[in-house]
Amino acid sequence: MASTLEKSKPIRGPSGDDYSWRKSSEGSTDQDGLLPQDFAQLKQRKPFWKKHARAICGHLVLFLFYLSTMAFLAAWNSNLRTKLQRTSLYSPANEVLEWNVAPWPSGDGLTEPYVGYPRPELERAWDGLLKNMNIRISKEDVQHFGREETAVAIPDGSGYIGTLNVFHEIHCIRWLHKHMYQEFYWPDLDDVQREKNRVHSEHCLSTLRKFALCHGDVGLITYSWNPNHEKPSANTTAHQCVDWDKLARWTEERSVNMFKPGWLVHPTLGPAYPDGEPLHGGPHDEEHTLPPMPSSDHDGH
Repeated sequence: MASTLEKSKPIRGPSGDDYSWRKSSEGSTDQDGLLPQDFAQLKQRKPFWKKHARAICGHLVLFLFYLSTMAFLAAWNSNLRTKLQRTSLYSPANEVLEWNVAPWPSGDGLTEPYVGYPRPELERAWDGLLKNMNIRISKEDVQHFGREETAVAIPDGSGYIGTLNVFHEIHCIRWLHKHMYQEFYWPDLDDVQREKNRVHSEHCLSTLRKFALCHGDVGLITYSWNPNHEKPSANTTAHQCVDWDKLARWTEERSVNMFKPGWLVHPTLGPAYPDGEPLHGGPHDEEHTLPPMPSSDHDGH
């Protein structure tokens, strides 16, 4: 069987390599002269980006989308933080404030360590919240309020004593909890001290009411029907909250114990706490005015 050797006409592959024609029978086309392995080589030499162009483009688009989303969120958060700082009351703690949205479950919260009967776990939890309530503030801080002449200085001259409002709120909540169990916390009270404690509790109720109105939390509570109860049930709601862990670390770094025995000395009256007081006694530096005791005979009736 006759066969002819076709004229050698090299073709150029994708990478520039030459492929020569093979011996073939008469009547065969040019392509028939290429062996299967030649096509495999041509395919293998196709550039990576061409073989995976669609996947590469898809990943690139996703990457750019994620990048632009993160940039937008970072800019939005920075802008929000700047606006909040501009409209916030002056405080040295403004520098550490970060806000987030936190969902609160609609449950009763009775499993939290801060509620319930007095017990070691509860005492540790409240001590952890209140132990750093009094902090060292700078001369510039007291000058901002025009109080450098009357501010209570730290004895070593390193600053002045201050307390963030949030700790006043926490102190009042703690006080009201103690008042619920005063037979445990103050088992030997006389009538005069018991009345002082009642007035202190009234003060705390008034303070917490003012704080609630001041904060004006406008997070929305919605309701759902409960198949097992005829009354609507409140759903989980969201609150705008500071990052408490960051704020707590900030106060811990500046914490001072103003109740150490004999540590603070009044300029003319002597030691403020000669025998010391509980670490979180609260920012109540004046006796509350006591209202008249109710008459026991109800005006003779």
